[in-house]
Amino acid sequence: MDEAGEDTSVLVKNACKKYSNNLVLHGVNIHVKEGTIYSLLGPSGCGKTTLLSVLVGRVKLDMGTIHMSVRDKEEIGYMPQALTLYQEFSIKEHMTFYGNLYSMDSALIKERTNLLLKLLDLPSRECVISKMSGGQQRRISLCIALLHNPRLLILDEPTVGLDIILCHNIWQYLFKISEDEKKTIIITTHYFEEARHSHTIGLMRYGRILAEDEPNHLMEVQNCETLEQVFLILCTEDELREKEIHDKELIKTKQTPHLNESGILNFTRIYAFMLKNLFWMKRNIPMMLFTLVLPIVQCTLISVTVGEDPAGLKVGVVNDEFLEENGICPSEPHISCTSNATMSCQYLRKLLGKSLQIVDYSNLDFAQQDLQKNNVWGVLYFNNNFTECLLKRLLLKVIPSDDVIYGSEIKVWLDSSNQVIREVLQKHITGALVEVTSDVLKKCSSSIRSTHTLISYQKPVYGVMDQSFRQFMTPANAVLFEFFLPLMFTVGAMLTEKTSGLLERCVIAGLSLMEIGVGHIILQMLILIIQTAFLMIVLFCIFDNPLSENLTFCLILLLCVGICGMFYGLFIAAICRSFTTASFLAIGSYFPLFMLSGVLWPVEGMHYILRYASRMLPITSSIESFRALSFGSRQPAHPIVYGAFISLSLWSTSLCVSTYLVVKHYGLKGQ
Repeated sequence: MDEAGEDTSVLVKNACKKYSNNLVLHGVNIHVKEGTIYSLLGPSGCGKTTLLSVLVGRVKLDMGTIHMSVRDKEEIGYMPQALTLYQEFSIKEHMTFYGNLYSMDSALIKERTNLLLKLLDLPSRECVISKMSGGQQRRISLCIALLHNPRLLILDEPTVGLDIILCHNIWQYLFKISEDEKKTIIITTHYFEEARHSHTIGLMRYGRILAEDEPNHLMEVQNCETLEQVFLILCTEDELREKEIHDKELIKTKQTPHLNESGILNFTRIYAFMLKNLFWMKRNIPMMLFTLVLPIVQCTLISVTVGEDPAGLKVGVVNDEFLEENGICPSEPHISCTSNATMSCQYLRKLLGKSLQIVDYSNLDFAQQDLQKNNVWGVLYFNNNFTECLLKRLLLKVIPSDDVIYGSEIKVWLDSSNQVIREVLQKHITGALVEVTSDVLKKCSSSIRSTHTLISYQKPVYGVMDQSFRQFMTPANAVLFEFFLPLMFTVGAMLTEKTSGLLERCVIAGLSLMEIGVGHIILQMLILIIQTAFLMIVLFCIFDNPLSENLTFCLILLLCVGICGMFYGLFIAAICRSFTTASFLAIGSYFPLFMLSGVLWPVEGMHYILRYASRMLPITSSIESFRALSFGSRQPAHPIVYGAFISLSLWSTSLCVSTYLVVKHYGLKGQ
């Protein structure tokens, strides 16, 4: 501060800032003395808020210098123009959060809170912000700025919308602390009359300071009775000069930070951020319950609706072989090695055991008409000599004739409009025939050399013999849920604070980006662990999906997937400015990941170009790894398993670095 003088608190020289083609600050010079009140007056959009953002370190100048007597953010009290308050919090919770952020002990926080509440005529400390008026909320914002008794106060429109008596009390308090405690106060305001009581005022227009002096001296020089008249005269003169000002090219210069960095990690500030998160969770119990119950609901719905074979399908049957008793088979058909075996009835009995409904028809035309009307899903037809021909085909050692082959065939017509139902019917129809022929071969083994079919399926090396599609999808569903639930929660939580300016105010108060990330990760990990426990209980305990003894590695893999999803959520929150854009991006990411990651269909069935794209996605290898672990087909040392951990680590690291670079370059407002 040598060049600025010992009594100087803030000195700004030739400050210039340009956004796109708009020069917001154009050679601004201000000089604020220690222990004084400096008021910036000017219309909206003249650059007052931008100048304050520069002073608190949130905006960098393109050109110019700043000198300040304070070097640490903890010595600055900042009140933004917007109401940056947590609507669900009480006054006490706000003060506790910011007090801990400023490393104040609980006794001092309570003492300062009581003093400020009395000064600003505010209700009880337990009062919730959302139940307070706009004026009261504005005073709470001022309380936060005054809480830690800073050396430098920077207040953006602190008295907007307040009662005239309350404004008077606030100004009296500001005068008192500036004179008695040598506090320096910089205020922006629209009210010229209240600014007359400042030690110094700066009149600002179009990013330039038109005049800077004591209010009374300015009125005396301009021979005016009010500051409004002074401002009008200066604006008129500036309007004439502006025609002579040419838009010169702005030469950017390297800027030296005028405030010290807060440090990468401070556990007191992390504790404050965690405390704030706990307050939020306490005030949003329905939301937290929904977040924790959502995995249970999703896993339950997906398990009871997707993947099991359709049951109760109607199949029409025309059996010309058994016409007695109106063509109805006996309740317990017998098997023999003679033509009296009624093999068609035995076959239909097997078919009934597969949860199908048999509809008997006496005429094939009637059955096919019902098939066309969608009354049945298929029609089966048995010739009148079906059993005789089938036994000849199975038991005789000679090549069967064409008539025998034709007579032993089951004619099948299926509705193929639904591929899944068609394949289920084909499986049941074929499976029932295999069972019947196996029974015949065993019954009549004395007449043939072999009692075995040509293919004998042994116990599976991995998985189960009759694996359902639900069991195939379960590992993929677990990975998808684990990735997208943290993603959506992170996007919602971070964008809520970002769009309302809450995050910006926390950073101005000294909270570093690293501390915000660590605090959020700790909170998200607690929620993630609970969600993962619920997910595992529903999928693998209640619905009894296969899970090998590699339970520990399965849990670790799911947690790593959740962390990757959380970092992706942070990245989306960093690059988006609104919930609408973030929602489109998150939902738009879901469907490509869902289709390309092998959830519904193996990656090997995709177009060869998409296979390479699929391998690069963050959850494809995780799904394969989790399937391998849950079915016990691979050990943790196998490349399929540890490759997923490597992929997740690379994705999480790249997303974390990308988020940091975006925030560092564009700030907390995003692109």
